[in-house]
Amino acid sequence: MNTENKDFEEWLEWANQPNERREGRTNILPEIVEYLKAHPEDFIEPVTSMEGCSWIAAPGVDPRTWEAVSESLIDGCIETHFGAKYDAISNIPKEELVRQITGIIGPDAANRFAQFVADGTSSL
Repeated sequence: MNTENKDFEEWLEWANQPNERREGRTNILPEIVEYLKAHPEDFIEPVTSMEGCSWIAAPGVDPRTWEAVSESLIDGCIETHFGAKYDAISNIPKEELVRQITGIIGPDAANRFAQFVADGTSSL
């Protein structure tokens, strides 16, 4: 097993463990775990320049950004801290989901993840 695969497997194990601060939740939302299992190429993607704007960096993805996506979706859409609007990620309209996470993981990964959720590809 190469180092990248080992890191991914270790992260998945951690992602599925109970979250100490959020009772009844795992460290990472199950939909994100399902997405990354189906698309491991999106686990780590370096920061790049935005097309046509070399002076503007587009966010990359890595384990920390996926954790930030999970936290953002829980806080902003699911739990009552900010007035829960949705009871699950699958109920968030695709456009709103993309808007919510683009600044964290960039437009490409955000659109791929939102499409995965919209297609109901997750087994959840």
